[in-house]
Amino acid sequence: MRYQILLLMLILLPLQLLAASHWRFSEKIAVTAKSQPGVFNHLDSAGRRSIALSGDQVAVTWEDNHSGQPQIYFAIKSDEGGSFSSPIQISTTREAYEPAIAGVSNGNFILVWEQNGAVVARTANATKLGPVVKLSNSAAGHATISSFNGKAYAAWREKRGRYPNIHFKQISADKTGKLTVSGTLPIEPTTVNAAQLYPTIAAGAAAVAIAWEDRREGHTRLLFSHTTDGETFSEPGNLNEFRSNRNEYDKGNGVTRVALAAFGEDEVVAAWMDKRRSKTGYGIYAALGYNGGEEYELNEKVQGDEGDKLPHYNPAVTGNRAGAVIAAWDDYRSGTSDIWLSANSDGMAWSEDFSPPVASGPGEQSNPSITMDESGKLHLPGSRPLRWGCQTGFGMHRQYRQSRNNVTIQHRKVDHGSASFFFVPLPLVVVRGFLTIFAHPLEKV
Repeated sequence: MRYQILLLMLILLPLQLLAASHWRFSEKIAVTAKSQPGVFNHLDSAGRRSIALSGDQVAVTWEDNHSGQPQIYFAIKSDEGGSFSSPIQISTTREAYEPAIAGVSNGNFILVWEQNGAVVARTANATKLGPVVKLSNSAAGHATISSFNGKAYAAWREKRGRYPNIHFKQISADKTGKLTVSGTLPIEPTTVNAAQLYPTIAAGAAAVAIAWEDRREGHTRLLFSHTTDGETFSEPGNLNEFRSNRNEYDKGNGVTRVALAAFGEDEVVAAWMDKRRSKTGYGIYAALGYNGGEEYELNEKVQGDEGDKLPHYNPAVTGNRAGAVIAAWDDYRSGTSDIWLSANSDGMAWSEDFSPPVASGPGEQSNPSITMDESGKLHLPGSRPLRWGCQTGFGMHRQYRQSRNNVTIQHRKVDHGSASFFFVPLPLVVVRGFLTIFAHPLEKV
């Protein structure tokens, strides 16, 4: 499969504006090197944290195998800059997977990823890399990270007894890039004798919210918790509403790959893939949380009725302190995989689905990752396969087959603001095409 990573830039419009005619896009900006045979680029972190902002800097991280082994890379540019730095290798050992990134302050970032079966972290900025610090103690992966006011919080799955459980650390960096980490804190004080996978974190002023996939009921459910002091977590609660009505063996509708984002003063939004629509496959569902993720409202279907007849994949969410919330995902309603967006404002209904021209049309556009600054500028990375290929599964370590990938970026501007898009080659549910990522205006319906 051949992929291309791109960045696009957009500006959020007033809530009543949604039509494509209100958007203008600049030229695409390359993130990765020119495509090479047999090279894959992937954006597939837990919680879809592949892009981050810090000061006036925008950074993207991804995994690729152009060196012959899967390694982690980082590229950075100024918000108004026209090009990214050359890719910088972040990982340091034989193989590495699934990086996530968070901005801390003054153009500095903290990255977490899996290498050699452990979860590690290091700082990075435009001029230097900090030392690598090991976060996990046992076999670990599915790393994710979030930050607020210069402090970062990481979570991952780590073997605890027979099964992986979710673990947590607070992370801070000094001016030299040296990391200071807290003691490892399991989300639950006692060992859970079932797999816990794919955590996602949203750090905000009120608390740090966390959600994950949990299999203690014999079926995957989404659980949530939060901490106000970084030392103890609340008792887990059920995030997704589960249905079980076929027979005595039915344990409920399948759910996977939850993503969280903080917004407003103390609110959190969660989005995930949910099979409660039965024969039509996964839909995108969401829940709005309050008090830093202490509680959540009822689940809401994000995509519009027009998209209800087919499956949807790879949800990502973002928000800002002004209260703006946007969800992104990909689906095939137009015959090829396109990126779609929906907005939510003031806790009201989700807007009409919108697919920007740069993230739709011929080819395949998929795997969005998004972040938004306080002015409403939206940045999204994604991927664009240009040849036939296949995906080995959500979050699974990929098999590198003969294919090619590269990364580019595009900026988009409008009369009332701006936003940016990144495109990174990722494992896809589809098997052919072009992937891209974008942003769209908020709209309340």
